[in-house]
Amino acid sequence: MRRGLLTALYLTTMAGIAWAAWRVHEAGAGTDFLREVYPGLQRSYAHWWDTKAVAPAGLFTWGFADEGFTKGFRPGMDNLPWGVGQAAADATGFVALSARYLEKIAGALGDTEGATRYAADLATIAAAVNAGLWDEGAGFYFDRDTGGRSFILTKSYS
Repeated sequence: MRRGLLTALYLTTMAGIAWAAWRVHEAGAGTDFLREVYPGLQRSYAHWWDTKAVAPAGLFTWGFADEGFTKGFRPGMDNLPWGVGQAAADATGFVALSARYLEKIAGALGDTEGATRYAADLATIAAAVNAGLWDEGAGFYFDRDTGGRSFILTKSYS
């Protein structure tokens, strides 16, 4: 159970960490603070692209069966049906938020290559979300089933 709790905490706070680092910087910690945390933020972000990306490019899942994820465990709202490896709107949103703040952090540190990459990633994510998770008829973003063929028509604010 402890591993599951720590995993959930890591997964659900990943994007919040980049946002929080930016807020600490804005509160006066300055660029030295950003320079110290930036490598770890980059590794966390890369982990999502390397291990949680699903097709099409720019969508993300909470996890896969070989990582110990099952239908019994899912970060997010309890009312959402969940298939292992499915494109999840909330997980994808967290990665988008991370890209947005990593772009800001990279810019503040003078890492123009990094800022350009994170901006491009954010554009890729936004396009994938709008093309793959938006249901025009319902006017809502939904998760997709594991095969990506259909929407999971459960509304959630997560």
